[in-house]
Amino acid sequence: MTSSQELPKPAQGDIYTFGGRLTVTNAAANIFVVYNRRPTETTSTPPSGLSLDFVMGNVYLIDATFISPFAEGTARSGNLVKGLGLQSEGCHFGDTSIETVYDDIVCVVTNQPGADCNIGTVAGNVVTVCNMGCRQESSPPKNIKISTVVGFELEEPPVVSGGGFLQNFCNMAVVTLLVQALLCLGLGVSIIYTVSYIIYNIFFHPLRNFPGPLVMRATRIGYCYKLVTGTLSFDMLDIHQKYGDVVRIAPDELAFSDAGAWKVIFGHKISGNNATGITSSATFEKSDSFYRPIPGLPRDIITALGPQHAALRRQMAHGFSDRALREQQPIIMKYVDLFIQRLKDQATGEAPASPFLSNAKSPPGGPVNIMLWFNYCTFDVIGDLAFGEPFGCLENCDYHPWVRTIFQMIKVGVAFQTANHYSFLRRIITTALSTKSMHQRREEHRQMTIQKVLRRIELGKQGPRSDLVEGLLKKKDEWNMTIDELEGNSSILIIAGSETTATLLSGLTYMLLKNPDKMKKLVDEVRGTFQKEEEIDLTSVTKLPFMLACIEEGLRMYPPVPTGLPRVVPEGGATISGHFIPENTIVAIHQWATYHNESNFKNPTKFHPERFLGDIEYATDRREALQPFHLGPRNCLGRNLANVEMRIVLARLIWNFDLVLADDSQDWLEKQKIYILWAKGPLNVYLKPVKRDLKA
Repeated sequence: MTSSQELPKPAQGDIYTFGGRLTVTNAAANIFVVYNRRPTETTSTPPSGLSLDFVMGNVYLIDATFISPFAEGTARSGNLVKGLGLQSEGCHFGDTSIETVYDDIVCVVTNQPGADCNIGTVAGNVVTVCNMGCRQESSPPKNIKISTVVGFELEEPPVVSGGGFLQNFCNMAVVTLLVQALLCLGLGVSIIYTVSYIIYNIFFHPLRNFPGPLVMRATRIGYCYKLVTGTLSFDMLDIHQKYGDVVRIAPDELAFSDAGAWKVIFGHKISGNNATGITSSATFEKSDSFYRPIPGLPRDIITALGPQHAALRRQMAHGFSDRALREQQPIIMKYVDLFIQRLKDQATGEAPASPFLSNAKSPPGGPVNIMLWFNYCTFDVIGDLAFGEPFGCLENCDYHPWVRTIFQMIKVGVAFQTANHYSFLRRIITTALSTKSMHQRREEHRQMTIQKVLRRIELGKQGPRSDLVEGLLKKKDEWNMTIDELEGNSSILIIAGSETTATLLSGLTYMLLKNPDKMKKLVDEVRGTFQKEEEIDLTSVTKLPFMLACIEEGLRMYPPVPTGLPRVVPEGGATISGHFIPENTIVAIHQWATYHNESNFKNPTKFHPERFLGDIEYATDRREALQPFHLGPRNCLGRNLANVEMRIVLARLIWNFDLVLADDSQDWLEKQKIYILWAKGPLNVYLKPVKRDLKA
């Protein structure tokens, strides 16, 4: 074969080249490429190149210079590849371009296989043998660039010329075949295990008779995918509508939308007949895979079990009592006053500039992201009630770094919740998040919280305070609580007592603006009830029935925690919604899906506060299905505080401003996803301060 000859496409046998340009588009064969160090002085052969597209075989790139059996031409070549017909000129100086190889690539080279060797995807192993036959020291080739290798990348040590090459080449081939065999064996075992696991879950699992999507009954992959993509809560509505009130959404998990399931799962105790007919009575504990996505952290008011939770709740309940709320009213009103003043500044373009917000100073009459301001207000209120000092969000017109970190970590928590179901994912995510910057951010957040807790402890030495952590601090020494335990419980109070309240206010504002007739009724009620703004307080707002109904309807249509909060069926099993559920089954009620299910509420997608005011049209609504604060021994501890904040903030907002929804927020709700909590975008509204006759 001369250097001018070309090979057919596609080639059906082994292909070799020792000179000239070789271009192969599709090859169902092995390809041998022999490079010489340089052309001889007597030849004028120009630099050659190699271009391979798809190769369904092995590719051998061999540098023949000084390497037996290639160094002396055709006569000696048969020792490895019979009939290569080597010539002195080669393609060593040509560029090598290989697109995709579906098997191994073996590079047997001295220093450089060519001017450039660019290799795309290798669906096998890449083995490089360097310094072949050259007794002087040399470096591995630096111009072999490979984008993707599915198998292993192996680099063999230097060997000497002659028979050593053949021995090393054979050893290398054995190693490569062994690795491939082990990979195939592992793949086979994995396939057998996966198929067996799926068959068991579908046909033999104790929950096999409960309906649900096949992919979710077979594995947790479907559930996890919906969770990490933020669509699980929305998809749950479709699943319930198709399969009924009790559905299987994972091999070991059931979801309920029946109103009666609330008391059984979340009540103080459950009573029902187990499989043997014996009555069982126990508490459904929280699922650690959901509530403790990062193992090893101290248990807090959310994750504590049994007696530990009861003790923590008793001490913390003092700060949420009616008496405590009355004493806390001046603190709440102080930040609501600042909230209203900042909105007036925004409406006239007079707000102080923020270093983090390029448009912090709104133009006069321009839209305002009201969602941010609800968060600023609720975080400052809860910060003062928990730590004795605000976060300064309203003062600075921006999030405090502590608050900003909380929002950034929500999706991280979802990733860990998913990883808890697959150990290999947990290792990957843990490794990915174990960067220096992530460690630094977490430590900075922890230290900020600890410093706030320590300042609150010092503040308590001046006298008792009617705030949210006073009861906990009184037991600090008796219970030997560490600073990390205090920090954990304080952080939970901040998150649960701020973001959820701001979420409801944002969603309710949006729905009122999308339903102008309801907004008008609310405006008429608020402005017709009070003669002056100072009359709006925690007592007077309870006398606004339509506003209270709007809040209830807002909680139904836009629950602050829209997903399901899973529990575990206790030992002996339990009967839920007429079905016996085996022990250790995870059970949940997904709130958004339950509240939008026609089996519970008529016209569920319609914002109609009158359904909570005795409207006969909605007499068939199952209002007991609406439990946004949950019930039982683990219901929301901050329910009273949340209600006070929502009522006062909403009434003051309606009293002071006429609101119009901006064009870019008309589809605000439709663009959202859910990662345990709502992933909200800007809610832009136009604020027009209400002008009143001061003489009236």
